[in-house]
Amino acid sequence: MGLADPAWGQAVAAVYVPYDPWVLPATLKAAIADRLSRFKHPKHWIPVADLPRNVQGKVNYPQVVAIAQQACTDHRMTKP
Repeated sequence: MGLADPAWGQAVAAVYVPYDPWVLPATLKAAIADRLSRFKHPKHWIPVADLPRNVQGKVNYPQVVAIAQQACTDHRMTKP
């Protein structure tokens, strides 16, 4: 998904559910390195325990976007 970015207008973010605790953003970056163009690589990697779903069991995209925006806002505020 695209999140607002002051430098680029939008930046790609990935919200994911790690299947093992050892799955780190570096592991995922390596997995997509030769499959996606560089500009399509997520700038923000946000792990979550579960993706929010609606009553039909589909992923609730607006809630995922809100989670990503909150995580990026929190990260920016805690940067030195």
